[in-house]
Amino acid sequence: MSHDPKILMSPLSRDIDVDNIKYSVEIYRLEDQDEWTIEVIDSHRTSTVWHDAFRSDQDALHCVLNLFQLEGSEALVCEAEIIPFPGGRNSNLTSFANTAPKARRQD
Repeated sequence: MSHDPKILMSPLSRDIDVDNIKYSVEIYRLEDQDEWTIEVIDSHRTSTVWHDAFRSDQDALHCVLNLFQLEGSEALVCEAEIIPFPGGRNSNLTSFANTAPKARRQD
């Protein structure tokens, strides 16, 4: 019998304030994987999940903090991908998933 892997939260996850906007930075990985994922949730509960994975939770945190330092709160303003809910009684509801910024390299 198989079980779903547990989600392991990084102790580096934190709440931050950028340009007077509050964000929750969540860094996590599945227990059976080595790479970390970033999810940033703003005060409107809009979630942005990075497509790139990170070797360490420290690398993931550095990416987010660097992005906010370079671009401020505008870093997460982008075209939203609209994901409609499947048919049913709530078929008129829509979910919004931001297209996360690609990790930027500093040479």
